[in-house]
Amino acid sequence: MLFIPLSNEFLYPLLEAKGFNIQPLRRMEYGMFFTAVAFFASTLLEYSIQRGPPNSISLAWQIPQITILTVAEILLNVTGLEVSLIFTFILLFMYIHASNFGVLFCSVFILLADQFKSHWIHHHHHQQLTLDYCVLLL
Repeated sequence: MLFIPLSNEFLYPLLEAKGFNIQPLRRMEYGMFFTAVAFFASTLLEYSIQRGPPNSISLAWQIPQITILTVAEILLNVTGLEVSLIFTFILLFMYIHASNFGVLFCSVFILLADQFKSHWIHHHHHQQLTLDYCVLLL
């Protein structure tokens, strides 16, 4: 949990100052790369454990791979949540405006139907008919 604020306050500004692209999708790519590095480090450690005598490898050798995996998780998962929240907001924004456009379209349709009603549409069925058309178009 300490790595998240450290990343936001120190790591990202440092990488940006060095010329690295730290946009959200690029951070997710870096996270995937570091995940692969962490699993490679885990493979090397497991190979050493299996090849060596029992209890010859210190538990401290897991710290580098856990640290790399933690950084990868921050780059990938935390950034992924940020991106998903941004896209959720955009989709919600688009849905609300699409709904408003549908209401506007139906309102204009009802007004036009009221202005240009034909002689074959009887007045007592007119409102229900335009409402049916509006619902059908939606």
